[in-house]
Amino acid sequence: MRSERSLGLARAERRSRMTLALSDLPQIIARHPELSLRQIDVFCDGPRSGNPAMVVFGGDGLSAAAMQAIASAVNLSETVFILAPTKGADYRARIFTARREIPFAGHPALAAVHAFAEETGSDALDLIQADGLGQTEMVRDRPGGDWRVALPAPRFDKPAPRTPSEIAAMLGLPVEALTPEPPHLVATGVRWLLVGLRADTALGDVRPDHPAIAEWSRASKSVGLVPFVRSRRAGVDAELRSFAPAEGIYEDPVCGSCAGALAALLSGGQAQSFTFLQNGGAKRPGRMRVRLAPPSPPTLSGRTITAIRGVTCPVLAPSLIIKTKETPHD
Repeated sequence: MRSERSLGLARAERRSRMTLALSDLPQIIARHPELSLRQIDVFCDGPRSGNPAMVVFGGDGLSAAAMQAIASAVNLSETVFILAPTKGADYRARIFTARREIPFAGHPALAAVHAFAEETGSDALDLIQADGLGQTEMVRDRPGGDWRVALPAPRFDKPAPRTPSEIAAMLGLPVEALTPEPPHLVATGVRWLLVGLRADTALGDVRPDHPAIAEWSRASKSVGLVPFVRSRRAGVDAELRSFAPAEGIYEDPVCGSCAGALAALLSGGQAQSFTFLQNGGAKRPGRMRVRLAPPSPPTLSGRTITAIRGVTCPVLAPSLIIKTKETPHD
């Protein structure tokens, strides 16, 4: 049997092979001039709204370490690489946060299908994405319409125990701001900690303690923490914020997987449709729609817009930019 020391050295060697410094990025880009990008704003709710994701084409020759280095430099919630499809799919997507690769999330999936349909000129109403969960169906009602992504079936687990006082302190709120409902751990893809706030609590008053949230997230094997409040706005069921410091995302502007998890919690297993509003720290409000009709999988949708088109990534190697075009929001 190998000793603990030799196993530790082997793990360290594997980590070093999977890690590239930001200084390596110009060489990566220079070796892959075929890379092109689109910044897709997802869950848009008007000008300068939604959550941006970077979609990269032409990366089939990139290693996982190179993809991670690019995603870390882009430093958006997710960066998606559109690759040659596997059997039965229209394209394959690999999704990276600034810290790691993840199998699936709704926000980058909607960015990917929007960019793929635009890149290929497809008028299809149904496309199949291969990803870390297998194959994901993407549908829309008409060409140019909003895409809907099928989410994984909801899963409910118990979070690592924390007292109401500890949870309130994580959010910078008095304990009276919390509802009597205990926190929940819910996933429609990745797992989120969900904490309800009383209706008279202003989400803008939340002051997150990022180290404490990261610690609770890791202990619960979750992505992060979502405080939410039932909305008093017409046509909006709930409003939320999301914090994922353990993933290097201190606040996600608009989070699709959070919306899926929250809808699963609020539906009580019944067929329902929800509209959620999120306005994170980036001050880019977004509107998400989730439809649940058991036993069919839940679906997530929202407006998507191409904000930037370019050849190579301007945040990575400005001197190598050939062309970029910023598309104003309607």
